[in-house]
Amino acid sequence: MKTIVITGSGRGLGFELATRFRKADFNVVLNDINPAQLETAKQNLEQISGAGKVVACVGDVSNLESMQHLAAYTAESC
Repeated sequence: MKTIVITGSGRGLGFELATRFRKADFNVVLNDINPAQLETAKQNLEQISGAGKVVACVGDVSNLESMQHLAAYTAESC
């Protein structure tokens, strides 16, 4: 199964992209700096039928350690 990581996916365009990939049966890894928005996005995506997993990881794309954590989390989760 294919996996997509979408940063800034707590709302807006990032969330819409995540929705499209969810419907296409991808594993979707959500990432956003705002934990509350991220959790809401995850819950909303889980309501959409799809064969892939939906996982979420809080992080800041401007922080190298945060992105390294995202990469490791994605590898472990999907």
